Amino acid sequence: MKPTLIIGGGIVGLFTAYFLTKEGIAVEVIDQTDMQDNCSTGNAGMITPSHIIPLAAPGMISKGIAWMFSSK
Repeated sequence: MKPTLIIGGGIVGLFTAYFLTKEGIAVEVIDQTDMQDNCSTGNAGMITPSHIIPLAAPGMISKGIAWMFSSK
């Protein structure tokens, strides 16, 4: 049987491959890069659908702290 093909070696692709493998399903992951510096790396593996800017971007921590302590 041919393996299930997963396109993209980010956090979602790799976790999908991991859990499919645990179920006994053969998996092949392909990515256009060497998977050393992807979006998941910039976000430290955190999945944040509501944020399009990587969490590690300059100034994001200070903006997050200011948001947490705003009086709204």
